[in-house]
Amino acid sequence: EGDLVLEVRKLGKESSFLVSTEVAQTGIRGTQFKVSASADSAELLVLEGRVDFLDAQQVGTPVETAQKAGTRKGVAAKLESMSTSEQAEVKQAVEQSKGASASIDLNRLANTVDGYSLKPNYIVKSALDMELIWCPPGSFIMGPGTNLLSPAHSVVLTKGFYLGKYEVTQEEYEKVIGGNPSEFKGDKLPVEMVSWKDAVAFCKTLNRKERKRGWEFTLPTEAQWEYACRAGTTTAYSCGDYITSQLANFKDSGLNKTVEVGSYSANPWGFYDMHGNVREWCQDWLGPYAFKNVNDPSGPPSMGIDHQKLEKWVGTRVDRGGSWDYGPEPWLRSSRRGFAAPIVEKNNLGFRVALKQVD
Repeated sequence: EGDLVLEVRKLGKESSFLVSTEVAQTGIRGTQFKVSASADSAELLVLEGRVDFLDAQQVGTPVETAQKAGTRKGVAAKLESMSTSEQAEVKQAVEQSKGASASIDLNRLANTVDGYSLKPNYIVKSALDMELIWCPPGSFIMGPGTNLLSPAHSVVLTKGFYLGKYEVTQEEYEKVIGGNPSEFKGDKLPVEMVSWKDAVAFCKTLNRKERKRGWEFTLPTEAQWEYACRAGTTTAYSCGDYITSQLANFKDSGLNKTVEVGSYSANPWGFYDMHGNVREWCQDWLGPYAFKNVNDPSGPPSMGIDHQKLEKWVGTRVDRGGSWDYGPEPWLRSSRRGFAAPIVEKNNLGFRVALKQVD
């Protein structure tokens, strides 16, 4: 029901489209045509080109320039010539469609559609084959956080992005940066004792080494982080409403240190250690959520946010996920928000890398 407008810029010899209705199908190879359909009839008018018309009896009829074919339930297609007035009508409809679609950014539309397709994991060669997982565009309920300024609200992420399958390890960090500041040493342990500025420097170095045109390595926004952490779930944790020491490394585990990344089960999208092990830096300055539905939130525009004189919010960056020395409630929840000054370095604070398209 309604209008379907197709613009095909480059139609190869093997390219084709199929439009199906309840009583007919049209295989599109023409350039200008009109299909009218209802519950019990269908008609195809071809102004220019050739379109194959499959009627209710599954009989194919090639319809060429200035021809038309129609069918009803139980009736074979009938091929006829178009009248001059019918040709003028289709030509006018084509011109109206061109005008109506002139404001549409077709490249952006194509990229959006492409974003929903399955993509293989991205391998970062310059960081010891660090693995990133594709997160398609989508929507979810973000929050609630741990205070009234972080209410549950609807978020739409209009673009897909990649995110690290694991927290950045010490061997990956050392390969890229050339040093290892961590207190708990181990190649496969998450890097810690890194500030927000250190994490950003790691991403910038990857951009110089990898040079992936149209894309950049960065820290995830906290909306992207929570979207990947939840992985389609709506429970307190991606594993359900309760979490145990068999599912994550946190204070109840009694280990009192970090563990190798990937030591516990992955969430439904394949991400490891989104709960516990180390807190993870996000891109955003800390600030109150918007009290409405939002698209692609990225936090306050600057560090100067001072909502209702809450000085602790000023000049701090968001971290997510809890850590080895945090209890489960509420610190490991998918929606939990942490914060620290961007120069802070702690043995429970690390990060994972995102890869996003650049506008």
